[in-house]
Amino acid sequence: MEKNCACQTCCEFIHPALHVSNIKNLIPLVLHTKNILYSRWSTLFRVTARAYNVLDHIDSTIPTPSHIITDTTLWARLDAVVLSWIYATISTDLLITLLDNNFTTAMDAWTCLRDMFQHKTTTIHKCYKRRRNNKNLEGDQSDKVDLISSLPDDILVYLLSFVGIKAAARTSLLSKRWRHVWTYITDLDFEDPPRLAIAITKPYENSEAGNYADWVNQVIRANQAQYLNTFRMHFSIPFGDKIYASNIDKWLEFACTKKVRNLELHMGTLPTIPIFKNPTFVLNTSLVSLYLTKVVVDGPLLQWVLSNCLKLGRLMLHSCMATDDVFASSKRQKLVISSLTLKHLEIFHSTRLLNTESLHIVAPNLVTLLFIESPTVDLEYVSVPSLVDAAFGGIYSTKLCNGSFLSGLSSQLEKLSLHWFKVPFQACKFPSFANVKLLELSFAWDDAKYLLVSTLSLITACPLLHTFKLKIMLWSQYDYCTRLIPINVNVAQTNAIRTLQRLEALEFVGYTGCEYAVALAYHLTQHAPMLKKFILDPRIPEQVGELSNWYLNYKGDYLEIARSRAKLLAKLIKSSVNVVIL
Repeated sequence: MEKNCACQTCCEFIHPALHVSNIKNLIPLVLHTKNILYSRWSTLFRVTARAYNVLDHIDSTIPTPSHIITDTTLWARLDAVVLSWIYATISTDLLITLLDNNFTTAMDAWTCLRDMFQHKTTTIHKCYKRRRNNKNLEGDQSDKVDLISSLPDDILVYLLSFVGIKAAARTSLLSKRWRHVWTYITDLDFEDPPRLAIAITKPYENSEAGNYADWVNQVIRANQAQYLNTFRMHFSIPFGDKIYASNIDKWLEFACTKKVRNLELHMGTLPTIPIFKNPTFVLNTSLVSLYLTKVVVDGPLLQWVLSNCLKLGRLMLHSCMATDDVFASSKRQKLVISSLTLKHLEIFHSTRLLNTESLHIVAPNLVTLLFIESPTVDLEYVSVPSLVDAAFGGIYSTKLCNGSFLSGLSSQLEKLSLHWFKVPFQACKFPSFANVKLLELSFAWDDAKYLLVSTLSLITACPLLHTFKLKIMLWSQYDYCTRLIPINVNVAQTNAIRTLQRLEALEFVGYTGCEYAVALAYHLTQHAPMLKKFILDPRIPEQVGELSNWYLNYKGDYLEIARSRAKLLAKLIKSSVNVVIL
């Protein structure tokens, strides 16, 4: 009889806290030892606990509701829920601290965090108070009090993480207090912006390379951090110069010894010497992200990484290649990328250079994929159920004309980027992309006659499309275009545009007044019923795979000519569409 009563009570009352599926939606802040957000985090947490009637689990002054006191099973379940909320909204180091203490109730965990951060806050206040007293004693010298220097070391290191390495190192000249603070920073970004623009297309001169190597060596010798969050390097080796190979190996060894989480190595030009000669760096099981550009690999790098770096979430290979002996092998290999943690994968002009015949992807948690390769490489996505953002193209565009290649992903993608390179795709038959909301098309071709029909066929294959972005890279785009009367489209194409009930935003990058781009813009803005905004950007679009292209120089008054053409197009567009010319 008692059992029936308990079941009846449970059915009549379902506590609201049990319905919370993702506490991070309610408490977006993450409590971390390196930031001073405890008061904000605790305030937000208490508000959420009060809203869901579980505040008594973290505040002993709040009485527990009578109907819960009598139901010990429900109380224990609610306490476990609140404890899980705490675990989900704190950093990994704090989580380990709480788990090591083996707290069994939410109150114990909450009290531990409160005491921990109140102690840190008290320390800071004592420093301020001590400086305040010194200020009163010094009289006229009070304006020289340095309150920032009174902060704990971990806070000063955190502040220095927001500036570059050179600026952080200069703080050592401020006083004895600051002399060694910069040596504990955990993000090392060896990028020299003034030189980077040139280094992308031209290798360093010997003197410049020597200065860069000396700079990196000085920093890593001084660094005393126990671990590294980021190690990022841009280094363009002079042609035929093998002197710096040992330096790079030493830098990589240093980064991996420090258990680096994010490793980036960008060589401005393809070096003639291999960088990764052995799998030493894979001993670093903490690696979360690996980004390589124009790196010569000696050995099965990817197999090493995927087999040993079990936390790897991001892998990006841009223009990487194998050593000559591997590439000269008559037998091309099949590369299998199998990972449970991989969420972001970029393969850009690397598989052929790595002597790979086919690429098989087994990554159940992969969310983003960029694959721009040679058509001689076969891509097979064996298991990618979480993939929602995909980009394909380059010379590989020839395979995209086969609708079956994209049909396997057509129902799950939400963002699709196609980079069409010198391949007419007027005959392509695209599948219906039922969930694509953001579509990006890069069109690189010396003849724009295919632009209108083919683009319309792709757009109308996305019934839920919200935003369409077109990047125009026509070899003849600098030519003047005198035609301002839009090219006509047939009735079927017009009706297809009218079905795009959710299309609200358009953006054309690289617009120069090409007559087919004019026609495409006119018909989309004229017939898409919900279109609200149209952005015309005459600047040369950024190319996929490039670290930066802001160094490009425009021909004479190219921008002014392009903007004048954009203004002429704006006069053809109906007034309900907001036209923005950049």
